[in-house]
Amino acid sequence: MKKHLFTLTLSSVLAIPAVSHAEFKGGFADIGIHYLDWTSRTTEKSSTKSHKDDFGYLELEGGANFSWGEMYGFFDWENFYNDRHDKPG
Repeated sequence: MKKHLFTLTLSSVLAIPAVSHAEFKGGFADIGIHYLDWTSRTTEKSSTKSHKDDFGYLELEGGANFSWGEMYGFFDWENFYNDRHDKPG
């Protein structure tokens, strides 16, 4: 177990300088407010199985390109204007 821990620590220490000197090549960031409007047919068809109500959401996303690879992430905050317990379920 100690041998595996030592190997992991050593490889991490050797990898950190390579990652810390990565060259930033480009990136983007985006924020948007969206509204999802289900059709009446979709709402009627799935009303007994799930809640298919229209809702708005705030979306934050971003990405970056480095010499070692790319990163992407996003965050969606749905129904930010509704009370937490507006509907059961």
